[in-house]
Amino acid sequence: MRYIAVALAFLAVCHAAIPHESQQKKADEKTPPRHNHRQAATLYMAIIEPKYPKKVTFPLSDEDDLKFHAARDALMEHVRGEADQYDLNDHAVKAKLRGKTLTNQDQVQQHMIKAVQDGMTMQEARIGMIIAQFEDLPKDKQEAALQKAKEHRDRIPAGTREKVMQRMADRNREEREQLNGMATPDAKTEWVQKRYQPSKRLPPTLQ
Repeated sequence: MRYIAVALAFLAVCHAAIPHESQQKKADEKTPPRHNHRQAATLYMAIIEPKYPKKVTFPLSDEDDLKFHAARDALMEHVRGEADQYDLNDHAVKAKLRGKTLTNQDQVQQHMIKAVQDGMTMQEARIGMIIAQFEDLPKDKQEAALQKAKEHRDRIPAGTREKVMQRMADRNREEREQLNGMATPDAKTEWVQKRYQPSKRLPPTLQ
């Protein structure tokens, strides 16, 4: 459960439908079963490749804000689609996914360290990475997700959006102040490592 929570937290909010049981029964026996939302969430770190964060500023530009909102659904939808090709009853497949999960978690930390060394805050690096991962999706998936995200965002009261953006900006400013007080690259590396530790604890579905 903790692993799933971490995966979902990294995406901020994820909305997904769990396939109905009757749909599962109709699946071809030779085809790996459709993974539900929880199962797909555990595969997120194995399937979504870490990307060096896109440079963003706070408040986010309208384009980056929309991409960030679109990424939450688009990346999980991509994971669910890709997850269908992995048979979790196959020990070799699970071993491969375990290795990929651990490798990708380490790579996320390395990207975070490099981004902070290059002048980003952790807030900027986290959101910048999610946007970079979104931009790596096929163009047609990006366009569909952006349209859906725009419609959803337009329904959010302006006051609510402003409060969320202000909280993000405040957090970013606090991180910037902390980083400005660090004189060495090693100090910044240690700062990142305290805030993002790769988990060596794999989800039950991959054990």
